[in-house]
Amino acid sequence: MAKKTQKISAKKSVISIIVALLVAILGVVIVLKKCNTSVVPEQRVVTAIAEQQIEKITARIDFTTTLVDEENPQFEVYVDGAENPEKQVGWMPRLGYQGYTVQRKSNKAKINIKVLNDAEITMILRGPDKRDANNKIIENWVDYTSVTVNGDEILPKTTATWHNKVFRHMINATAGDEIEIKARWKKHEPVIVE
Repeated sequence: MAKKTQKISAKKSVISIIVALLVAILGVVIVLKKCNTSVVPEQRVVTAIAEQQIEKITARIDFTTTLVDEENPQFEVYVDGAENPEKQVGWMPRLGYQGYTVQRKSNKAKINIKVLNDAEITMILRGPDKRDANNKIIENWVDYTSVTVNGDEILPKTTATWHNKVFRHMINATAGDEIEIKARWKKHEPVIVE
């Protein structure tokens, strides 16, 4: 009789535990449903779009030339029809360069360069400078699909780059030149070799 009572008591304990777990799970489900119903459908759409924008690949294009005079730039860079030039990158003069960094979270950019003094400008296509928690750079690849300089395509084919594996193009510029650059890129698609 004592064994039978122990078995029944053990079964009741197991059933009590299962019921407690089910009640806890049901409580979590109810809380989650309340959270979801408190957000109207329009807000969910806006949130989804915002998350997609964050995920869009950012490309980076650098423009540099040898520093002649820190107060008088050799050229200015204007992006996407802006009236004012981009700001020069502050760390470049320490390395003996004048330059600009253009980064975008879209898949294209239109860049105009106004040449103030004769210069050899290096255009560097690369991926963005993204780092992990230990400040180690992450290979964030970008596929440049088209880059034109004054209407001439400079890429022989889609070109994959990341911050430390770049594509360079030299532009010999004369004072008074205006150079138009149009660039398009997409998220990197690795080549699969069979």
